[in-house]
Amino acid sequence: MQGGILDQVLREVEIECLPGDIPSHIDLNVSGLALNASIRVADLPRAGKLKFITDENSTVAHVVAIKEEVAPTVDAVVAAAPAEPEVAKKGKVETPDTPADKGGKK
Repeated sequence: MQGGILDQVLREVEIECLPGDIPSHIDLNVSGLALNASIRVADLPRAGKLKFITDENSTVAHVVAIKEEVAPTVDAVVAAAPAEPEVAKKGKVETPDTPADKGGKK
């Protein structure tokens, strides 16, 4: 409602529990999360005898403001355009010291 987007920082957390208590996933309701608010590992629901090994201050998800991209102006595009490279001509370059026909004809 405030124009932010949810950014999921952590996709996995380390836990300690008995093999029969290993959850396939952890459900988390983020519908009430406000702009610039976050959920940390300490905020995750604890089901059964589940102990989180991941640092409890680690961010799981947060809501961030949407950044608008500003279209570049024509002046900015022209200024950022690379200069055209200098093109070298193909072929021999004759200098006054070098004769055009080295072998000469007899």
